[in-house]
Amino acid sequence: MLIQLWMAEGFLQQKVGGQELMENLGNEYFDDLRARGFFQERQNNRYGDIRTCNIHDAFEKVISLYECSVVNASCAEGDNSLIRHFSLVQDSAISTFPKALHHAKKVRTFISYIRTYANIKDLCPNIFLHFKCLRVLDLSNTNVEKVSSSIGNLKQLRYVNLSRTDIVVLPASVTSLHNLQTLKLKRCNRLQELPRDMRNLVNLRHFSISNLGYWTQMPRNIGRLSFLQTLTIFVVAKNKKKGQGIKELEGLNLLQGKLEVRDLENVKNEIEAKEANLRGKDRVRRLELHWTANDYNDGRETVEFVLKGLQPHPNLEILGINHYSGVHFPLWMTSALHIPRLFEMSLRHCNRLEHLSGFGQLPSLRVLKVFEMNRLKCFGDEEILETFPSLNTLILHRLSNLEEWVKSKSLSFSCLEVLSIEDCPRLSTMPAHFPSLKELRLLNCGSMIVNVIAMSNLTSLTSLIIQGFPELTCLPHSLLENCKHLRRLQIRNCHKIEALPQNKEGIQFFCSSSLESLEISDCPALKCARFAWFTFSSEVNYYRL
Repeated sequence: MLIQLWMAEGFLQQKVGGQELMENLGNEYFDDLRARGFFQERQNNRYGDIRTCNIHDAFEKVISLYECSVVNASCAEGDNSLIRHFSLVQDSAISTFPKALHHAKKVRTFISYIRTYANIKDLCPNIFLHFKCLRVLDLSNTNVEKVSSSIGNLKQLRYVNLSRTDIVVLPASVTSLHNLQTLKLKRCNRLQELPRDMRNLVNLRHFSISNLGYWTQMPRNIGRLSFLQTLTIFVVAKNKKKGQGIKELEGLNLLQGKLEVRDLENVKNEIEAKEANLRGKDRVRRLELHWTANDYNDGRETVEFVLKGLQPHPNLEILGINHYSGVHFPLWMTSALHIPRLFEMSLRHCNRLEHLSGFGQLPSLRVLKVFEMNRLKCFGDEEILETFPSLNTLILHRLSNLEEWVKSKSLSFSCLEVLSIEDCPRLSTMPAHFPSLKELRLLNCGSMIVNVIAMSNLTSLTSLIIQGFPELTCLPHSLLENCKHLRRLQIRNCHKIEALPQNKEGIQFFCSSSLESLEISDCPALKCARFAWFTFSSEVNYYRL
């Protein structure tokens, strides 16, 4: 966001004849300023991207001395005629346009900075009337329902953020903003329509949308926006002749970050799928591919060929597949040659797959999530020499027919630290060697799985959660015997469990002196007469409901 604001303000200038993207130039500026101490206390998201950072206090005072103003909405008074960058802090509903803003004719940035949903809808007409030099307009998190068509008169406008507002329609005059670089419409759940002629926004570089609301089709000929770098969602239309088919993605090879492609059932064959040219988009790091839920009208072979044609660039790092109705995945999804950098994969509602294998050969895969695949019976590979060499986190949730997690004949899961198995009632077979496992969650599965996992030598385990085992009568002694580093133990909704593991003297115990949190709830049959309290850490919390 920060670099997009710099672009809108004209702070980033390319060299004459230079081909470098302004966004790359902005990243260089940011890194240089951070190295000089201008930015402090940065926070990264789970993918390593910087989310927030603070400006050093000394610099903040200097840069806000003349051109910047942060004003409380209820007391916006004084001379603001020279102010160029304006942030309005919301503390109550605003019924009138603050008088102090009537003379702020040079404002280039208007940001409504609020922490909760705000009532400023009466402000909008005045903003468009008074701020003719406006370059940045951010009304996110407000109750704005309608954007006046007069927004088209703000010819200098380069950045518009209407995310999480109540807008229903974006006026057609927006398409006359030929300098517009960034348009954000995230979580506009009431939005029903986008302007037809968005192809006229020839300088648009970032178009962020999510939660499509009531509209289900992309603007026509969006593929003509050759500078587009951010397109978070693309919906494939049934009638590709209207300029809304998947071919619109073909020339958008500057796209970067996340790309989500929906309604893929409207792609009829591999040739059409290849028209998206996903393989040519080397800056896309995260790809989500969605078919419509429960749409199995086309044969499975057609769907399999479509996914084959959607092969991404080898630089892809995160992949999600949703409601895929094929029986097999294409070769590129399991090949180290095709997606060598992939570190996270999520598979949801792929309800025709019965055997999930091949992913163990991906060298960089660190996170694998498998959700709600009703026909899946078998997971894993037996013959591969080494499987999942880098896998750190494995999540298996709501797999009602999963019976077997194949035991590999060789080294597997050597780096696995987090394992979560939930709602897999038939799972009875799984590997028994997890040397690095730290967090284990077993929820609503068959009792057999507890006995199987107890055979593992879980010497690195720090957190164990066991929940929803109505037939489990006791915890295996071997499950906790070697957990020397266990800090957290939760046992919930195990109605028949009668005892915890015992030592030779018959005392129910936990061998870990490092235990910090113990929670036992909804285990009415449990007899807790004698605990070896001296083995607990002084920080332990004990709950018995």
